[in-house]
Amino acid sequence: MQRSQDVIVKETKEIESTESSNHAELAQLYVSRGENYLLDTQYQNAIEDFQKANSHLGYSSSVDTDMMIAFRVAFGEAVGYDNLGIPEKTQQAMSAALTASSINHVMKKSSPLQRNFIFEICLNPLSTPQMFGMQ
Repeated sequence: MQRSQDVIVKETKEIESTESSNHAELAQLYVSRGENYLLDTQYQNAIEDFQKANSHLGYSSSVDTDMMIAFRVAFGEAVGYDNLGIPEKTQQAMSAALTASSINHVMKKSSPLQRNFIFEICLNPLSTPQMFGMQ
């Protein structure tokens, strides 16, 4: 456990020294620290970091990277909620992880324009009707 605690301290310092506008880097750092919190059985802290990582998605220049982080976030949340004994949240997070994994598979076969469109819909599913002029 000491190793994961040392890594958590290191990642915390990196998060604190990263510019708040560097969303891609912060997403990576939060998801990584969240995974280390899981290893250290700090499940609530892990879930909080996964949620912070999620809030930084969509700013990366790589849709593929964002989708991989989205999968790690959802899967990590599922592990955290499961260990906290919250089955409803575990199921929701697993559904999100499976969705992210499926979308990532589809996106690998898509053009860059298609990938950006798919990712935008995933990030903002409620805005999809407005994108097509439907109210």
